[in-house]
Amino acid sequence: MGVPTAQICSMKEVAAMVGSPRIVAGRSVLHPTGDPELDAEAERQLRRTIVGQALEALCGGADANAA
Repeated sequence: MGVPTAQICSMKEVAAMVGSPRIVAGRSVLHPTGDPELDAEAERQLRRTIVGQALEALCGGADANAA
């Protein structure tokens, strides 16, 4: 069976082509779970949102690809 994973990336099409079952859209190629242009609190909230989407994808099964 393996270890369940959710891939956070900004290039969802590439992740799908290599067979990632759970794909969560990241912010950018260089900063998939953050944005250095944001202040510390806003970036923390952004990170929590993205990681929360990844956790939801893990709980929802292989068809739970987040936008």
